[in-house]
Amino acid sequence: RPCGFSAEIMTSVEELWAHHTEVMAGYGFDRLLYAFNAFRGAGLYDNPEDALLLTNMPTDYIDAYVGGGMFREGVMMRWAIRNTGTASWERVYAEMADQPMTDGERALRALHQRHGILAGYTISFPMAIKNANAGIGMAVRRDMTQKDADAVWAEHGPEIEILNHVAHLCILQLPATGQRRLLTPRQAEVLELVAD
Repeated sequence: RPCGFSAEIMTSVEELWAHHTEVMAGYGFDRLLYAFNAFRGAGLYDNPEDALLLTNMPTDYIDAYVGGGMFREGVMMRWAIRNTGTASWERVYAEMADQPMTDGERALRALHQRHGILAGYTISFPMAIKNANAGIGMAVRRDMTQKDADAVWAEHGPEIEILNHVAHLCILQLPATGQRRLLTPRQAEVLELVAD
């Protein structure tokens, strides 16, 4: 069943993503990275090829972050896997301030600085499928600070969250070109029963 935003009907993930990135850019969040993994194993991270990834981040950033495995060093990635809800990047980094940075975290921070990915918000979505994770990282424009992002969130946070939750639910239902077919709820239930 197609998902709609306003008067527009989206019939594919690509259509929805193009629209969603445009809408979020209107709030100042101009670079997004959405990830959904229904096949996560016992470890914290698994093969990114098992995930549905949607982004408008620069290609060289994605090559390093995803292809180079740097996402495994991401503080916000760890937060999103272990939590559900919304967090400002500054808040999560502040909570980790008393822990020494690893070499990988320093390299990832340098990558973020090179690309101006310094301020934003992350939403980790609730999932009904066991071992599944989904979240979206949203970076604000290069000319904006975390204080600017927080001001946008103070004024528009609830509607931004709703739009992202609706987009996430639609992404799970819409066909995506070039992506493997995701499990239906019944297929997931059968696999859980087999595993049990």
